[in-house]
Amino acid sequence: LESIVGLRAGATIALPGFEPLNLLFSRRPFVAAFVVCAIKASMADLVAQKSEISKSSSEVTDQATKKSFEKRRNLAFLMYGGAYQGCFQELLFNRFFPILFGTSNSAFTAAKKVMFDMLVISPLLCLPVAYIFKAAAFGQTFDRGVKHYLDDVKNHKLLKKYWCVWAPVQCCTFTVVPEHLRITFIACFSFLWLILLSKISAKTPNDGAVKMTE
Repeated sequence: LESIVGLRAGATIALPGFEPLNLLFSRRPFVAAFVVCAIKASMADLVAQKSEISKSSSEVTDQATKKSFEKRRNLAFLMYGGAYQGCFQELLFNRFFPILFGTSNSAFTAAKKVMFDMLVISPLLCLPVAYIFKAAAFGQTFDRGVKHYLDDVKNHKLLKKYWCVWAPVQCCTFTVVPEHLRITFIACFSFLWLILLSKISAKTPNDGAVKMTE
């Protein structure tokens, strides 16, 4: 794969006119990861909420029942994006994974990383954390966030949708993307994923849990 794309893991891509950004991502990876992912997550939720508000406005005539922009929901996604998708994933993918699986970007090593991410990290950490952040932003309990997550896994096929999007993306992440650009690469795809996640997590749980509303 290296011979095809001409890259090795950890290589630095020289992009004309983008040297300052390249230096930032190389020398301040956690700062860059937080800023990029926080803004991306907030914008993704903004797009999702605008879509929901527009749909609500066209379907509901009663002003009292129309949806409005939820600032706390957006704050939850901003903090989830910056803290988890940015800083924690920088630590996880670029510090912890090399220790656990090695630094090779071979297909075999990448497959092990992707399987561990899909079957362990995502269902037990990545997705539940998003619901816990959202529950905290709405002043709800840890248990409520976890129950909402489990309901979406069971009734809205959350994990299946996640795997369909992220398994192919992570295969690229761990084979051809330079280490210092991995989180930004993931952020590009997670913008669309977070729009979907925002809409799924805004649905009313079927287990009797109360929907998170402002």
